[in-house]
Amino acid sequence: MTLILSTDSITGVAGGALGINLISTTNDILSDTGTVVLGGVGGTNNENIKFDFETTANEVMLASGTGATILESRLNFDMTFSTYLRINDGGFQYFGSAASLDDFEMAWATTVGNNSMQIGVAVGDASQSGYYSFMEGADINNANRSPLATSADPVWRIYSSDATSATDYIEFFHDQANPKIQWGNGSLTLDSNAADAVAITTFENTGGNFQIFRGDASPEGVTTGNIGDLHPDTVGGELYFKVSGSGNTGWESIGGTPSFKSYSLSNPGTAGTFYIGGDYSFAAAHEVLTIGGTVTRTFGTAGQAHGAHAFCVASGAGGTDLVLTVTGVSITEAGVKNDSDTEIIVADADTASTNDYFETTKKWLGQITYTLTGLSGAFTFNYGFVKYEDFGNRNFIVNKFEMTGEARANETGLNIELLHHKSTAFVYHASAFIPNQTALISLATDYGTNNDVASGDAFAYKRTNLATTIAGGGSEGLIIRITTVTNNSINDASAHIGVTLN
Repeated sequence: MTLILSTDSITGVAGGALGINLISTTNDILSDTGTVVLGGVGGTNNENIKFDFETTANEVMLASGTGATILESRLNFDMTFSTYLRINDGGFQYFGSAASLDDFEMAWATTVGNNSMQIGVAVGDASQSGYYSFMEGADINNANRSPLATSADPVWRIYSSDATSATDYIEFFHDQANPKIQWGNGSLTLDSNAADAVAITTFENTGGNFQIFRGDASPEGVTTGNIGDLHPDTVGGELYFKVSGSGNTGWESIGGTPSFKSYSLSNPGTAGTFYIGGDYSFAAAHEVLTIGGTVTRTFGTAGQAHGAHAFCVASGAGGTDLVLTVTGVSITEAGVKNDSDTEIIVADADTASTNDYFETTKKWLGQITYTLTGLSGAFTFNYGFVKYEDFGNRNFIVNKFEMTGEARANETGLNIELLHHKSTAFVYHASAFIPNQTALISLATDYGTNNDVASGDAFAYKRTNLATTIAGGGSEGLIIRITTVTNNSINDASAHIGVTLN
């Protein structure tokens, strides 16, 4: 049945039954066919809207039998659905005036290419600024949330919830030449919440990608990357560049000041262990000092120009309130000599642990004396002198090492080591103490059994990409150790160390 509404009547036209109850509390309009058509008659356009309550369960379909494609509301339209409102493929939702249906629109576009959700905003003037703004709901229509300019291209802008500021935003757009990200207040932060060895971000194009990491130390041996990746050390102040490989090695520092030092060795004579670039002079057997017994131990030779730090390595904790002191002739790096100087090397031997390393800040000449004082008990330790290369008490990154030389006799056990002098490199021993038994690099390790040299032949050992941080400003440094098993086997040799100074 069809009802025709005029100014003063409702007219029925033959068809199905229609139930109308406009005076009840429910105000019902019901159709026994499940469809209701509202439309105009006798006019020019006579468009209609069809409500289909029957075809699909749990669904009401809105359509037009006259081809109308736009439903316009000039009211604040409030519809509440417990599930969802569906607009068919290609159907648009428009926001704006009737004369300009493209102020803002969105649709599930299906007519060209792959189907996608598309959102459009008009651009170019004050009435169609080109901005699509995302903000806190309470800030809609706030003057500080209206863009201060117009754009010739669509702009997606996101505001903070502080509506007192018009410039708390970030925006994204393409200006027809380049993609752009712009923002108002503050600085841009990219926070990946990644661990130190995980890339913060990856930049990629059709040719490949490179990554940016960050950490608190050198990435060498820690961070896996590809050639071209970057890694700042935010503690050491170095920027590293991945120059080779695809694993966690091949990082080189590109910050700081590059520097090289060279050292030489000439016919050391008998077979043994020799140091250049520094020195370890030590007693193989430990010393036991006991309150109530022997409390002193001398080391070094009077009148000798050692110019070295005194050190000791603890076997473990001492007795009660024990203090170990070094006395002797000291010399500063400014050339100031003190003929009767003293320095506490172990302030609390009671709390010492096995392999703890202690070193004086002062350097000593001639003979020194270790003296134990305190209430009771004994303190056992290895001891000696140490001098190391610290590049002028500066922190640095060691990158390269090379040593070349010529044999004077047949050598069957040559070893060349670059040692990192640091407090954790020492192991106490009661009778056969050897300082710093863990080398940064070792010819014997790298060459294996190929470490023989024939008399008159040249030998060489070179390593690059070491990227090891040395705290030269904090009692660390480098020492080169050469070991031979044949008398007079080295005629001459020279070594070179390449570093980056912080």
